Amino acid sequence: MSRTESPLIEVAAAVSDGSPVDWGGLPSRSGPAARIVRQLRILEQIASVHTSTSLAGVGRGPGEAGSQTPEPEPVGSRPRTWGPLAVLELIGSGSHADVYLAHDPRLDRPVALKLLKHRAPRGEAVVEDETIQEARLLARVRHPNVITVHGAERIDGRVGIWTEFIDGRTLEGELRERGPLPAAALLAVGVAVSGALEAVHAEGLLHRDIKAQNVLRARDGRTLLADFGTSREVSQVASADLAGTPLYLAPEIFRGEAASASSDVYSLGVLLFHLATGTFPVEAGSLAALRKAHGHGGRVPLLRRQPQVPRRLAAVIERACAPEPARRYESAAALGAALQGAARQPRRAPAVVLLAVAMLVAVLVFSLSGRTSTGVGPQVVLVGALDNQTGEPQLDEVVRMALLQQLQQSRELAVAPPERIEDLLRLMRRPSETALDERTALEVSRRDGGIPTLITGRIDRLGARYALQLAAIRSSSGAVIVRATAEADDLDALLDAVRGVAGRIRTALGESARQVDADARLASVTTTSIEALRHYTMGLTLMNEQRWAAAELRLSEAIRLDPGFASALIALANARLNMRLPEAEYLPPAEDAFRLAPALPARERYFITGSYHQLTEDLPRAIAAYEALTREYPNDFRGLDNLAVAYVSSGRYREEIPIAKRLALLRPNDYAFLLEMAMALVIDGDGLGHARSIAERAARLEPPVGHPADVYAAWLSLLPVFEAWAEGRVEAAAAQLDAMEATPPHDDWEAFGRGQLNLSLGRVRAAERAFQAIASSAERTALLAYAAIARGDVEHARTALKAVVAELPGVPAFIRGQGGFGRASTVCWALTRVGLNDGCRDLARLFPPIRVAPWFVAEAAAADGDDATALPILERLQAEAPPGNPQTVMALDTLATLHERRADLAAAAATLTRSESARLTVYPNSGSRGFFWLTAQAHLLRIERERGNLDHAAAIERRLRRLLVAADPDFVLGSLAR
Repeated sequence: MSRTESPLIEVAAAVSDGSPVDWGGLPSRSGPAARIVRQLRILEQIASVHTSTSLAGVGRGPGEAGSQTPEPEPVGSRPRTWGPLAVLELIGSGSHADVYLAHDPRLDRPVALKLLKHRAPRGEAVVEDETIQEARLLARVRHPNVITVHGAERIDGRVGIWTEFIDGRTLEGELRERGPLPAAALLAVGVAVSGALEAVHAEGLLHRDIKAQNVLRARDGRTLLADFGTSREVSQVASADLAGTPLYLAPEIFRGEAASASSDVYSLGVLLFHLATGTFPVEAGSLAALRKAHGHGGRVPLLRRQPQVPRRLAAVIERACAPEPARRYESAAALGAALQGAARQPRRAPAVVLLAVAMLVAVLVFSLSGRTSTGVGPQVVLVGALDNQTGEPQLDEVVRMALLQQLQQSRELAVAPPERIEDLLRLMRRPSETALDERTALEVSRRDGGIPTLITGRIDRLGARYALQLAAIRSSSGAVIVRATAEADDLDALLDAVRGVAGRIRTALGESARQVDADARLASVTTTSIEALRHYTMGLTLMNEQRWAAAELRLSEAIRLDPGFASALIALANARLNMRLPEAEYLPPAEDAFRLAPALPARERYFITGSYHQLTEDLPRAIAAYEALTREYPNDFRGLDNLAVAYVSSGRYREEIPIAKRLALLRPNDYAFLLEMAMALVIDGDGLGHARSIAERAARLEPPVGHPADVYAAWLSLLPVFEAWAEGRVEAAAAQLDAMEATPPHDDWEAFGRGQLNLSLGRVRAAERAFQAIASSAERTALLAYAAIARGDVEHARTALKAVVAELPGVPAFIRGQGGFGRASTVCWALTRVGLNDGCRDLARLFPPIRVAPWFVAEAAAADGDDATALPILERLQAEAPPGNPQTVMALDTLATLHERRADLAAAAATLTRSESARLTVYPNSGSRGFFWLTAQAHLLRIERERGNLDHAAAIERRLRRLLVAADPDFVLGSLAR
């Protein structure tokens, strides 16, 4: 070790720990040592921004660096403004910089502002210039898991950097407080940071200092990569650079090689190793010892340090931090994909694992049969009506609502949602408004089979005081588990009494007293006003009935009585959105709720944060908040439902699949909801197994009367036919359809479904007989024309469809309600195939604006030859729409045609190849899309022959021949069957 290396090691360690550094006496003019000193000073200055700002206002882990409260500023030292920013308060301070919470009036948002201190020592100008340059480099990275740098400037002779303000803490703080992360959390961090690192690399930058202190966990659930003080453009990194934290550095850096994307991947692997074990793969007490340990293979395997880590996950981490760059993942994206793969079940498993999987399947089937397993997940509780003996009827539901909201903060309890209770009351042939007195609540719990605990009680008047008594009761035996009582001087104090009694119930039912106390120290999720809570309760009831305007009046009154009632504010925002009011009406209450959310318990904080970001169309942040909510509260129905919607809206439909399965378990007694989840699984591409199990559960329930129940009934009755076709059992599918033909279709939906499935088999005549039963004259004519196209009779179809177009202002019944969108797209497809493109546009206009599908526009534009309009819409659908979406296969077929026009047969083939694996998905709620899938495959067959890919073409032809063995001779694809 050289003479200059020893003090530099101490300086590097001090910078890494956040300790003060005495820069006097260190080389500062020229030479390699001076260059390292400058880099360390940049690192010290930039690093303080994210650590200080991210920790502002929240608790930190014991012993976490920088956890001390900043020293009070000397009077007059804080600037009131800096450039355009209003400086609010000091939140962190170091030897060279102060960090402030500031406000950016241009975008009306809080920011973290780091100002370098005045009277800098000699050489500081160089550091300041490099600081600005590095911050500007980072500002070009845009990713939901990368902290946003808004800018860096020198104003009035003082250098400042301002960034996104993060309310959270570092992973190092979390590790020190809670210990090593469990596998699920480890995977979530790894996927988030690998995505962030991929974005950094995509901009031509290297991070070079990935470590637990530089990854933040925001209170809204996001994981963010920060502290880019040592980042560089790849082209500017020299082999002499020594930057980063030694324990995270790749071995090649110690050998004098230049940093690279591979060395960043190594550091991320070390980060995951550290979070899993609390240690490092290679450890030493000095830089020289660390270099020697790397050179002599002094590594400790992860599983030796932490045997509980799943082996597949451990293998991914070990490869990420492999000593040889060639053995590591080739990119951060590849590491992220491997982590996602580690979260899935391997294809082959030892007998013990297969037994565990079998037991898990048994639990799922048992749950879907209306029963529950023991000891798995939160304990479901039903909150019954409270016996109100006060003579004050306004307390009937108000106190129960306060109790519900307090219990919903529990991690150990899951409150049965009102939808589940209404489902059970309907099965018991009771009105949905039936009061849940103790006897009825016990009956409901026992009928459900998955609600082991009932909470009920009474409210009494003792002179001028109120008395509240609650009891937790075992549903199976009726035995009391615990009683809890409290008294209150007045009505508003009664709400505080509810909070205290609910805490005692939570503790008695198994939740830790520490967690209950932690929630109690936060603001209440309800209100201090009994009248505000009464209006809020009535507002929620009206929202459940979709009476948005009436709900808006009640919620507005609740907020007038208590302007700080966060739950009412976010409910009001959603009610106004559903009323289709302008953004200026629904966004202000959402912003107020979002501002109040940090002081609330986790459940409501996450929900309000997710709802706010969903309302502002910031889906990545909405998803992060809902994911955090459903990790901590896996049975939160609202959170799961909103997360599913956000996933689909973001094009992340595959991620909806596990959510749909969880939602089905939470409402096991609702016919329509179960079938909605089954449809979602099919459309998203999960296969037919789980969908079949859920559908079988629904089939045992009594269906509701009327639309949209008719849609679900048709889908359920025809599911076995679709399964037979999708699995290649064409003769069985045809036999089932023939047997059905002996009975007239129950309604238009079943007639449409039978016709579509017959066309999937190429049976045009049978399809026409089914379509003849459609009651709507316009739709019947349109669908018969569509069938005519399927047998090649385009002229007859055109004549019929002209008559349909003339009737469109009358709004045909078939486009109304659930499933109508898909049915209308079938007619639109037929219109464009006969040259009536404006008819497709007219049909689209009959839908409310919020539901107009871009596909209609694209299909009509493509038929007109307007490729510039059609192409981006179709490409977006190809990238984001689930494979079973009613328009997906049609969009792929049309997009391939556009590529053919440009003589790009390779792109056309690649587009159509996406539809090959979609056969199991083409069964949305508006009927089978098998015919469109067949035409897309025939299109691919023709293109592959033109390209000379004869082996692939032969495989497609064999598959089509098997599926068309029952086709009519004049079916347009019938020649393939002969």
